[in-house]
Amino acid sequence: MNTLFALAGNDRDVIKQWTRKIVNHHPFHYKHIRLFVGEKLVLGEVFTDNQFKKGTVTEQPLADEVLCIDGQPYNIDQAQSFTDYLQLVKGFYALWSVNAQKKELDVATDYLASHPIFYTHAGPVFMASNCFKLLTGFVSDKMDHDWLRDMLMRQYSGFDYTFIQDVKRVPPGSFLTFQLSGNIRIQRYKDVYPKDFTTLTWQQSTEQLDALLTKSVRQAVSNHENIGVELSAGIDSSCVLAYSHKLAGHQKTRAFSHVNKPDSPFQTDEREDIQHILAFIPDLQHHYVDAGNAGILNIISHTIDQLGFVPNQFFEVFTQNIYQTALKNNIDLLLSGFGGDQGISYKGKMFYQQLFRDQYWRRMIKEMSCDPKTTAFQSLKLIFSMTAEWLIPVMYANLKNRRYQKDFAAHHVHEYVKPEVIEKYRLKELFVENNLQRNLYQPVHQAQYQQLVHPFVTQRLQMAYAISQYMGFSYKHPLLDEELIRFFLQLPYQHKFRNGVNRFLIRELIKEKMPPSIYTKTSKQGAAVPSVFDRLLNETDRLLAFVLYCERKEIGTEWFQLNAIKDALHRIKNSDGKDLQNLPRIINYITLMVYFAKKEGFHAFFEKP
Repeated sequence: MNTLFALAGNDRDVIKQWTRKIVNHHPFHYKHIRLFVGEKLVLGEVFTDNQFKKGTVTEQPLADEVLCIDGQPYNIDQAQSFTDYLQLVKGFYALWSVNAQKKELDVATDYLASHPIFYTHAGPVFMASNCFKLLTGFVSDKMDHDWLRDMLMRQYSGFDYTFIQDVKRVPPGSFLTFQLSGNIRIQRYKDVYPKDFTTLTWQQSTEQLDALLTKSVRQAVSNHENIGVELSAGIDSSCVLAYSHKLAGHQKTRAFSHVNKPDSPFQTDEREDIQHILAFIPDLQHHYVDAGNAGILNIISHTIDQLGFVPNQFFEVFTQNIYQTALKNNIDLLLSGFGGDQGISYKGKMFYQQLFRDQYWRRMIKEMSCDPKTTAFQSLKLIFSMTAEWLIPVMYANLKNRRYQKDFAAHHVHEYVKPEVIEKYRLKELFVENNLQRNLYQPVHQAQYQQLVHPFVTQRLQMAYAISQYMGFSYKHPLLDEELIRFFLQLPYQHKFRNGVNRFLIRELIKEKMPPSIYTKTSKQGAAVPSVFDRLLNETDRLLAFVLYCERKEIGTEWFQLNAIKDALHRIKNSDGKDLQNLPRIINYITLMVYFAKKEGFHAFFEKP
């Protein structure tokens, strides 16, 4: 496992005490340890050939050094400074640097912080690691106020705070400098926000996009022998499959697809379109994967143990079986189409609004008339709202504010979260503020940028990184390549949505590489979410028993109205899976209760998935 742990401070005796704590805490987790004491660098490699090497650490003069995890490293001599060096390193990475002259430790993230860096001040020392779990043994387990607020509202937490109050996270595209004097400074050094726009034609744009995507996938698959692709039969995953199969060859490439169980009440999945792909690429090795008989509780418990914290999202709930199947087939690289929606297959949010603001009336009417998802009534309604927002912005904002105030009264948080908790964490104000911000007009490139840098993307990538470290394979997202994203953001918005068709450019890219049913696709049923429901239905009784136990032991009772959660589970059970709108509403709350129960030492309900 490629895990790094750094510790720094001036007090030699204190550092030695912490060194012993580190060695005794999680000895088999470390591959690299860097301990900084005054002007000395204490260097210890404690993970060698699966044998714990206890010997005494050695001291040597502080010297310039750079450790780069997963990115393409360069020699520090090629750069005049650490900021220069940051412009050289490529890919998705976590970067660690020692500056001997300034007596500084620098750590940096890539533009999306796909490889996390967590840090804390534990008494007189500073600690940082790309593994959250390694820090938790040295700090209080008090939960962060902002993180808990986000969890209660079922929204994604910010970039800099974490589940634990005393553990912070380095934001995307930023580097943190720790000086031995005790000062910490965080600076943003990388941003993909477009500063100018290209004048390429859409044909030229497509050709250059094809070249950049080819380059991204080629870099991803290089040095890998057994390549797996998560195939949902959507446009993004089909694009990744098409390019990886072409570049790596059929002998190296396999595809894995979620489908519903044969006895599942959810009969709609993507089997038909997957069969079209298999007929189009007859030599493709393919595996169907369903949810099996696993339940949700074990996955939640396992993920908390694995990561050391409670995540805002549990995409492992519906991907766990794919990981297991991939490992059985000796996959050493798993490719995902995640990031397409935020990147080169952006769906075109704010497209009509920008045509309206730019006064391209004829183009707007033409696009609306060609758009199969927009009826005449919806078009008129959209034009009316755009006119109101443009001509009477203050009045329009006030009307929206009143609407969201009213909407919150019907929000699920009222049913499951106690009123005093809603008031304490100002959940109503947060709901209104988020909705107002989400629905304000933005130019297309800004709306796409905001979607790309949303915390959801970074958290998903960091979860994927943690899982890949745990499972022992690489997990890559070629559609989020930085060079590819920068180019796409600079394209004119008119290239991205044409003749009522969104994702226009990526459809052109796969037109000759996939069957028509894929590149003309406008909707996707998917099996990922139904597989979550299958897991839930497998153990509704067990979930009810767990909530009853929590009620008896007063676990979570200060936060939640447990009777309402029990009622929701009963409704799901009695409907045989037909009434599932309550699942996304309670999953975060059950997750918190699992954490509280484990914290109290209750583990009887939880087994390895």
